[in-house]
Amino acid sequence: MLLPVRALLLACVVSVPALAQVPEAPGPHAVGWDDVSFTHPLSANPTVTARLYYPALSAGQGTAPDTSAGPFPLVGFLHGYFAFVDYYDDVCTHLASHGFFVASVATESGLFMSIPNEAKDARAMLTWTEAQALPGGSFDGMVAQGADWSAVGHSNGGAARSHLASAEPRIARLVLFEPNWLSPPGVTSFAGPVMVVGATEDTITPTGSNAATYFANLQASPRSSYVQVVGAGHNASLDFPFGATSLPHAEAHAMHRRLAAGFLLAEVKGELQQYELLVGAAAELEPLDPVVRATQPVLWVSSGAGHLGMGLAGRGDDAFALLAVSTVQTSLPTAFGQLGVDLGGALLKVVAMTSDGSVDLSVPFDPALAGLGIFTQGLRLAADGSGALTAVVSSTL
Repeated sequence: MLLPVRALLLACVVSVPALAQVPEAPGPHAVGWDDVSFTHPLSANPTVTARLYYPALSAGQGTAPDTSAGPFPLVGFLHGYFAFVDYYDDVCTHLASHGFFVASVATESGLFMSIPNEAKDARAMLTWTEAQALPGGSFDGMVAQGADWSAVGHSNGGAARSHLASAEPRIARLVLFEPNWLSPPGVTSFAGPVMVVGATEDTITPTGSNAATYFANLQASPRSSYVQVVGAGHNASLDFPFGATSLPHAEAHAMHRRLAAGFLLAEVKGELQQYELLVGAAAELEPLDPVVRATQPVLWVSSGAGHLGMGLAGRGDDAFALLAVSTVQTSLPTAFGQLGVDLGGALLKVVAMTSDGSVDLSVPFDPALAGLGIFTQGLRLAADGSGALTAVVSSTL
């Protein structure tokens, strides 16, 4: 079956088919929530208050957790300056609906906010929340024990999450909404994936000196993305509009839900296909302006309407992206990692990398190939000959 793949797939650059499910839509879980307070030796404040959001048997305050679907990855949310925990109910509920246990810190929300103290309280909150998922706890079985954590922060909460990640090695990935650049510790050395979200009409933390500065300094991150929401303002992640912007608040909020949920689904749950909607051609159909820097590249594949869509996120300073499609797998060590597709008779495409760090192709195929199982792999290649292979994606035409 190798020859039909090469003979009948004729490449051309066109729009990539959109995914059927977008991450800004609610996930499959009902969401319960509850307010908690506790003391903890890691906290800065004598008492920490927080709001917890979790997959539940029914929606509402204090409803029973859905233990049959757990345990769930733990995500900490850190609020911005003079912003209260309930300002972010919608985005935290949304993440929980996609199968995350979200703990949102409520301390340091007043006029005299301490960013380091918010970080300390968030660390205590995550540690305490995980303990509640031990046998006999109020959330028994709901949070994976000993697993790594993710953190989402808005504005000053973006700076606080840097303090948190510097102090807590279990913070493995970050989402930053309109972060305030206050020269926080650990940005250049953070070695996990990061999604930085900016807003083009942000007058409080303008992107050029804040979100873009974070992205520029994330040199140790294996995959970092900087996505501007065009027409949005500083408070687009809040439940309600605050300030006039050219992009309606509902649409700006939806884009923040897309970027946060899609990133966490990709990086925590392995749904790397989500990157098509975060930084690929499908993202550019929305009011999004994405740039990606993926030393460890990501491949996405989709098929429909007689076309095989392929995309790769690499680095804007790469020379090329190479994409290979085959009906046969292999396992061959190379200087770029493990080659997983048999190149004999495979379809090979070499594409110049774009300055925003991603490429998209759509390859028409003969209807006779519908239902054929294929394996796809990509390679980002720098001008100096260095590069890295993506994981192999298995799919059906």
